[in-house]
Amino acid sequence: MNHFIGSGIGSLSSEKAIKPFCHADLLTKTLVGRMQLRPALITLIAMVVLNLPILIFATLYGLWETTPDRIGLLHHYNWWIYRLTSIPATIFFFFWLPDGVTGVITGLKANGVLDVPNQPSQEDALRQYVVEFDRSYSNKLWAVLSLIISVGLVVLSQIPELMEIRTWQTSHPIIFWYTVLLWGLIFFLGAMNVFRIVLSITWFNRLFDRFKVDVKVLHPDKAGGLSPLGEFSVKIGYGIAIYGLAAVAGILSESYLRTTQFTGPELSIRFLPLLVAYLVLAPIVFFLPIGAARSIMKKAKNAFIVQIADQFEIDTIEIQSLLASGADELKRKLDKIEQLTKLYDIAIKFPVWPFNTENLIRFLSAISSPFVVALISILVTALRR
Repeated sequence: MNHFIGSGIGSLSSEKAIKPFCHADLLTKTLVGRMQLRPALITLIAMVVLNLPILIFATLYGLWETTPDRIGLLHHYNWWIYRLTSIPATIFFFFWLPDGVTGVITGLKANGVLDVPNQPSQEDALRQYVVEFDRSYSNKLWAVLSLIISVGLVVLSQIPELMEIRTWQTSHPIIFWYTVLLWGLIFFLGAMNVFRIVLSITWFNRLFDRFKVDVKVLHPDKAGGLSPLGEFSVKIGYGIAIYGLAAVAGILSESYLRTTQFTGPELSIRFLPLLVAYLVLAPIVFFLPIGAARSIMKKAKNAFIVQIADQFEIDTIEIQSLLASGADELKRKLDKIEQLTKLYDIAIKFPVWPFNTENLIRFLSAISSPFVVALISILVTALRR
């Protein structure tokens, strides 16, 4: 806490050090690293490329409208819900995560929070840390495990679910297996996202263990200069909220798939684990990345308060010996104690979480949105009855 203003980036920049994160996988290396495409644009292109064959099949085979023996694409609300929420979110976060990790490390360095002076040995230490981080992040083991998980989900969950209800997806073998493969891809990307988020949380905590963190108590981000970490958590929270919205919307439209009528929310047993996981994981994923930072911020705050208290104690003892002395010296000591008291009040208000009120409100609003949607639907259904 020796400085109140970030020191900037050294001669060997953090941006240069974290370029290996663009090599996380072949797709990210090509689209993000070489072609410099933004994750949002990649997601848009991917949604068009992946869904265009389905739209063409539906047109060629007349699968848009609902018939007595199946639900058509036009009325398959679950399909549209997932295509507009969880699936694009999965693709977006797959390509955004390397950039998100980059932003955290670069942002902390730019804010002067990481104590890496402009010395080659210190910069080399940061670069080595990032190389090790990237090696773990890019390990092909995560791809193998994700493939196993995706195949298991497709075989044990997705195929039985597709066969359970007659929809346009089961009307032709080509459409059926294309849908299965598409879901397998999404499950694969989703599993990769989970592994990489866990790895990011682990390595962010190691970052604070390896490097001295210089908390900027008066930093304009109102988070001690650690706001890049809080912003990362908020964006992950957005992704989780989108999955929550998709799960709630799936529950609300489940009745239509079975009866072709909206009869209100139907809590299918297959959605229950999703809701439980959402309630448990949402706060955990938000707070875990910032847990180590909070510990450091709290320690810095307490150390500063103790320093003030020690000085207050010394001056108080001195005042006792000055009671019989001149009034000028006594007044000077009393003024100092008054200033120490004011400084103590300021120190008490120092933040101990690496996010500000705005970020916390954004996170809570996002996380609560699925429940707001569910409540509105329940109220509307009750009023109709």
